[in-house]
Amino acid sequence: MESVIAQDFTDWRIVTRDDGSVDDTAVMMAIWRERLGQRVLIIENAENKNLGMIGNYDAVLGACSAERIMLGDPDDVWLPGKMSMTLHTLNSMERVFGTTCPLVICSDAKVVDERQNTLHTSFWKRMRLKPATVSDFSRVMMDNPVLTSTMLVNRALLVRAVPLSDGGICPDWWIALVACAFGKIVALSEKTILYRRHDDNDSEEPVASSIIGVALRIGVLRKRFVRLIARSSGQAAGFKRRFGGVAEQANIDATNLLVDFAKTGRISVRIKMLVSRVWFGSLLKTIVLLLIYRSSVDKR
Repeated sequence: MESVIAQDFTDWRIVTRDDGSVDDTAVMMAIWRERLGQRVLIIENAENKNLGMIGNYDAVLGACSAERIMLGDPDDVWLPGKMSMTLHTLNSMERVFGTTCPLVICSDAKVVDERQNTLHTSFWKRMRLKPATVSDFSRVMMDNPVLTSTMLVNRALLVRAVPLSDGGICPDWWIALVACAFGKIVALSEKTILYRRHDDNDSEEPVASSIIGVALRIGVLRKRFVRLIARSSGQAAGFKRRFGGVAEQANIDATNLLVDFAKTGRISVRIKMLVSRVWFGSLLKTIVLLLIYRSSVDKR
């Protein structure tokens, strides 16, 4: 909150909802609302109901009325100039593509620990993500370089993407898929946030950074990739259900390949995935996917 208040752009409002927390989150937000007045909108949750991450994002995004919306996870810190930089970029993009084009601006981030000590100077490098692939639907479907707290979306994208619960497994990933399919993603090389890593993060860390590391942790990697493919293929199926009648056929074909791969794991599907560019931005991760990954069908 302090890092938002410190921004050089000041025409903003915070929309938030406490998703049934058992700590003092609701009390803290009430204090901030008292301090900032109408600049803080708290969506009431009198029954203390837990909607889960996707459901809570749907509730918050559904209550947003602005033409530009920045997403923010509560454990990250926004760096000075984040708002003005991303807003300037979005305004420039809308002058080129129009306000009806779904757009998202994202950026790199510095990775820090709980005390904001630097763990890595680049989130993208640490996670072996390649922002140059943001215009390739097949690649975004497998490997999402868009990080929630760096995102700025326009109203056209919000209308397309919400509700996220139609098929999304993670807010930034689902919104990035929709933007890639129907609009544009702009990835800025600047670091606009401190992305904080701690014991309660929902996202996972890289398991290995080398072939030797892969060899030493094959069992862990197999389990990790089973979870990853299950999630990404489920999201691909959700995208097809939601947009099968309006998305480009090439994108629907890519979602079908990922769903088939999760169900069968056959060599023929792996070959088709390679031909169709349904792979990770990291060569190491792609090797694990094609050679080490085993689905439940493979095991039987």
